[in-house]
Amino acid sequence: MKKSFSNEQVEFMKTVAGVLSYMIELDEAYEDMKLLSAPIIPVSNQLAVLALQGNINEKRELMIIEETLTYVAREKVQYIAIDLSQMNRTDQSFINLLERIVNALKLMGVQVMLSGVPVSLAEHSYINNRLFELEVGYVQNLADAFSNLGYELKKTIH
Repeated sequence: MKKSFSNEQVEFMKTVAGVLSYMIELDEAYEDMKLLSAPIIPVSNQLAVLALQGNINEKRELMIIEETLTYVAREKVQYIAIDLSQMNRTDQSFINLLERIVNALKLMGVQVMLSGVPVSLAEHSYINNRLFELEVGYVQNLADAFSNLGYELKKTIH
């Protein structure tokens, strides 16, 4: 038996299809964003970089901590450089995140180094004191972090 649809029903179905298509795109974008939420860059089998950037809300903070600690345990990372050079938000909650993640990594036996500390963090004495209390290495950039850990960056000519 053949079913006929009115123009109104066809338009409704097109609208529903458009909404579903948009929801699928949003879901895919959300999954892509989750991958970027805690960008861990493996450098070697013992060394990784956690490149923090953008704004960090409470949900992303939990994701960063969970993903970082899971990665470090799974890959048996011994050294991690946390790069802060691209951080936009450097307030009290961000310092709390740093304390939580650094302390957890240190408990796991990981040597932590901070690179690229933004001026907005370093210029506030309260925040500066909190950073100092972390008892980690500080370097200007990732090249210095690698060098301090015995790694050398070499440029190859092709």
